[in-house]
Amino acid sequence: MSDLATAWQREAGRLAPTSLTRETIDWSRPPDPERAWVPEQLTPLAACAGYAALSRTQRLAYNQAYACQLLEEFVWIESRLVLAPLGRLKTDEHSRAPLASFASDEAHHIACFTHLRTLAGAVGENYFRPPFTINALARLAAFRPHTFSFWIVALAAFEDYAINVAKLYRADDSLDPVFRDVFIAHARDEARHVRFDTLLKSWLGVSPLNARLHAVFKNAYYATSWGLDGPVTALARKFPELAAQASALHAEACAARVGAGHLA
Repeated sequence: MSDLATAWQREAGRLAPTSLTRETIDWSRPPDPERAWVPEQLTPLAACAGYAALSRTQRLAYNQAYACQLLEEFVWIESRLVLAPLGRLKTDEHSRAPLASFASDEAHHIACFTHLRTLAGAVGENYFRPPFTINALARLAAFRPHTFSFWIVALAAFEDYAINVAKLYRADDSLDPVFRDVFIAHARDEARHVRFDTLLKSWLGVSPLNARLHAVFKNAYYATSWGLDGPVTALARKFPELAAQASALHAEACAARVGAGHLA
C-alpha cells in the first residue's frame, strides 16, 4: 500500500461526527440586536476615523451587516470550492470515506450558516458578490477538479482563516452567543479538514499552471475593488443621514484593507 493510501486509511479511522450541525447549536434565541455579531477587528472599517465617528448604534448596524456578509462568504466557499469539486473527484477505496465525511461536514455547515443568516434577518440581502474572475475559476475547478487543482491551495488558506476567525470569537464572550457558537464549532471541523487538504494536495499535485491559476484567484479574491461596499451600503440605507458619507467610508475601508494586505 502506498504512503498516500495509508494516510487516507489513517484518516478514515479518525473520522468524527460533525461539530457544526443544526442539532448541535441552540437556536432557541435569535441573534441579539444589541450585541456585536462579529469580532470588530474583522470588519474592514475597524480603526478607521470614519468608523470612530459613527454612533454606537450605527457601528453596531455595520458590524451586523458585515457578520451577515461573513456568513454568505463561507456559504460560497464551502459550496463552490469544496462541495462542487469534491462531487466530481474520482475517489478510491482509501479516500472515499474521509472525503465523504468532508462533504457531509460542509453540507451541515452551509445549512447552519444559511439558517443563521435567516435568523439574523438578512433574507433578501446579498452582500457577498464575487466578480467574474473568481466565479469563473471556481467553475473551472468544479468542472475538472483533478486537472485544475489550484482550488486545494485556496481551500487550505480558507481553512486557516476559519480557524483564526474562531480564535477571535472564542476570545470575546461579549459577542452574540449564537454567532459565537456557530463559528467556534465550525473551526473544530475545519481543523480536521486541514489534514484532508494536505492529502488532497499530495494526491492531485499543484502544477506550475495551477500555481499561476491560484495566484490569479488569490489576487482577484483579495482585491479591494469588490466586497467592501455591501455593509456600508446597508448602513447608509438604515441611516439615510449617512448617505453622503458612504463613499468616504468605502474609501477608508479600501485603504485599510490595502494596508492590511487582505480582504477578509
